[in-house]
Amino acid sequence: MRLCYAPAMLSLRRFSAGTLIFVGVGMAAGPGCGAAKALRPGMLDARTAMGETACRSVEKGGEPLVVDWKPEDRGALEITMKDAIAVVHYDCETVRLLRECSVPGNYGFVGVNRKEQMLELEDADEIRANLPFSGIGLAAKLEADLRSGQSLSIALVMVGQKASVRNSLMRHELNGECEGATHFVRRASVGAFAMRSGARAQVKSVAEAFSIGVTESSASSKSASAKDGSLESCQSSHSQSPTAPQECDALIRIELVPITSQGAALTAAPERATACPEGLVRTHGLCTRAQPGVAHLCASGDKDDCLAQCALGHPASCYQLGRVLEDAVPPDHSGAAKAFASACERGDIDGCASLGAAYMHGRGVARDPAKGVDLFRHACEAGSGHGCSNLGVAADNGDGAPKDVKLAATLFQRACDSGYSLGCTNLGLAFQVGLGVDRDLARSIALFQQACDGGQPIACRRLGGLYQWGHGVGVDIAKAASLYLKGCAGGPQLASSCVALARISDDARGLDLAKRGCDADSAQCVALGFRYETGRGVGKNLKQGAALYDRACGARSGDGCLRLARMHDRGRGVVKDVALATSLEGKSCELHHAQACRALAHRYEYGIGVSKDLVRAKDMLREACEKHDMTLACVEWSRFVEDHKVIHLLDQACEKDDIYCYALGERYEHGKGVHKDPVRAFDLYHRSCEGSESSKEGCFALSSAFEKGLGGKKDLHRALELAMKACDLDSADACVDVARRYRNGIGAPKDETRAAAYAKLACDLGADEACAK
Repeated sequence: MRLCYAPAMLSLRRFSAGTLIFVGVGMAAGPGCGAAKALRPGMLDARTAMGETACRSVEKGGEPLVVDWKPEDRGALEITMKDAIAVVHYDCETVRLLRECSVPGNYGFVGVNRKEQMLELEDADEIRANLPFSGIGLAAKLEADLRSGQSLSIALVMVGQKASVRNSLMRHELNGECEGATHFVRRASVGAFAMRSGARAQVKSVAEAFSIGVTESSASSKSASAKDGSLESCQSSHSQSPTAPQECDALIRIELVPITSQGAALTAAPERATACPEGLVRTHGLCTRAQPGVAHLCASGDKDDCLAQCALGHPASCYQLGRVLEDAVPPDHSGAAKAFASACERGDIDGCASLGAAYMHGRGVARDPAKGVDLFRHACEAGSGHGCSNLGVAADNGDGAPKDVKLAATLFQRACDSGYSLGCTNLGLAFQVGLGVDRDLARSIALFQQACDGGQPIACRRLGGLYQWGHGVGVDIAKAASLYLKGCAGGPQLASSCVALARISDDARGLDLAKRGCDADSAQCVALGFRYETGRGVGKNLKQGAALYDRACGARSGDGCLRLARMHDRGRGVVKDVALATSLEGKSCELHHAQACRALAHRYEYGIGVSKDLVRAKDMLREACEKHDMTLACVEWSRFVEDHKVIHLLDQACEKDDIYCYALGERYEHGKGVHKDPVRAFDLYHRSCEGSESSKEGCFALSSAFEKGLGGKKDLHRALELAMKACDLDSADACVDVARRYRNGIGAPKDETRAAAYAKLACDLGADEACAK
């Protein structure tokens, strides 16, 4: 089982319970400020603000204010967002909620440090450009007053945001009466607002704006006035609050994302909203005309524009610059770290999270985990989902902060609630194994589905595995394949999905998928190497297989190093070199590959290619168990521990991860250190094979249990099925056993052809006794 941890595109780190994903880029954040700040948008002309260019721009989405929307319409949107993803019609003139159209999903809430902002719109064009819900009518209503020196003042107080994990939606996913649907609501800012027309510059602060009441006379006159929420209530908000305070939970601004007709590449990191009518730029959350010397949000991916705007002090542009430099070929990690530092210093919280990732992994700066954790904490408290997720990884791993798995799970929940799909993935992994939370496979499946819908390839990969093996759901190979396919769209994070799909595809397609996975990520070349080593779907070529394992090993794949070690150990396709094999096993063990640590300890225990050293073997397993938290090493180390201590150690391993329950089952089957209990042994084998993740040892032990009738469960056909499953999981012993069963007609009719095929597979996996047959 693996949890997930990586900055931007950092290498994954293995843990006993999993691998947490730790990233350095994430969701957009609003401008941060202490006291109220007055903003004067650039002058707009009506044709630019509401003409054809504006029509084209809405297709890209946007972040319109909703303070001018009728209370009943905002209320309807709030109700819709409680149970489903809200769908709207958005065009040049208005935004309209489609109340009978929705998509299954939910919005989480995360509190942020309170932000206050004053806006003053001084002419009709500004009103049309920044209040699309009723801007046209409102501008016409106030036109005469605006010409005589009036303005429209808007005070905003934001205390949190509601967000969906989804960052894309396809038209075929819509349910209900959806004619005219163009966009869905991805995120909404929550708080309070006060809007009032009056003498220009008359309202000078947020506090003053909220102190002016909305009267019946003002509401019925040609003036414009609206208010929702209480400034006093907002002042009681806290960034860690699970909900917004009463009287401070109104929708202020929404982020609209276009609905697509065709699938796009899977992505879990949507760009920040920059859509404005042609010729306008986004400044302080408003669409204005670019002005010399006034910073605006740069165009995504435009290095020159981002450099210029960052130099002018625009926080989000510095963050965007960091992303551009980080994604460059080759990446400029030093330049990216400087850009993220500039963004963070100016209040961009995702810049702080990305800078924390740089310090955590020493990318462009000296490695400093404690400083990385401080930056993650600051970003998380300010509402950054990927800051919370990264902080959770650090807490789970004890890197830069005390190890605290319960705190990690809480942080993953906050990240998920903020709409950050990687947080949902990590939380799903925690529920899958019971890491800091009670184990709950149903909750894990729901979280993986949510994150997969949100474009997180690792979640699609994990969920596909559950459907493939029927863990918590019925076995559904077609569903598994569709999930793997969704993740297999290119890029390093997605390569594992291609490889997983390759395993259950026919040879021709599987070979192509294995190649795609290898091309996307050298660490995934193990699957392609195995095909060349065994001749599955391609001409057998041991030399090519070894070369691919070497490539994977060079990309820090522990599995690649271990498989290459086995080939050197036996001289298959490479020169026989036991010393090199031992060295490769050591490298694999250092990469936290538990089977390599076990294999290396086995060498020293029995003196295979090295001088026999039982003490070193035990110390190696103990260190891997205690220092690196590798549960398989703990299981192996238990062989050297006194009987009265073994059961507790194995029971801990079983509770931590189902796949290791087979070791405890063996003790109960044979009565070693406990009273013999065949029924208990059978249940533990079953849990190891059919639990959160299939163990080849557990499936093979369960196969043997069905053959022997352990605990009264004799079933030769089921025994064969389980042995085949263990063989599919690369158990050489299980492949030998399947060959035996077909050769002797145990659980199925005799079949020499199949027996020979499984014997060949067992030989390829390292079972020398099968090679002679």
